[in-house]
Amino acid sequence: LRLVAAGNVTPWLVAGTLRQLVTQHGTLGHTLPRLREERIAFPPAATAIVCSDGLRSRWSFDRYPELLARHAETISAVLWRDFVRGRDDATAVVLREARTRQGTVPG
Repeated sequence: LRLVAAGNVTPWLVAGTLRQLVTQHGTLGHTLPRLREERIAFPPAATAIVCSDGLRSRWSFDRYPELLARHAETISAVLWRDFVRGRDDATAVVLREARTRQGTVPG
């Protein structure tokens, strides 16, 4: 996984455990540090989640024990629905490796 963060976003990696990834914060159009690309190991069954500061940061999968088994779009929708602050723009992006029905990576 290659990650470049711009603005106030928090990326997470779920690969057995939930781990917050380190980024440089800044405000687009105001104060932005020099951008730096991070390369992160992305195991085949991992899920990457990137949320903007428009979502409360104290969310946990403990409230949703089956959520990680759902489609990435469903995970994003639940995080947005339950944790949006309502006074800022909000983004929740969930990424997974694409797989075919046989469990192999296409291409």
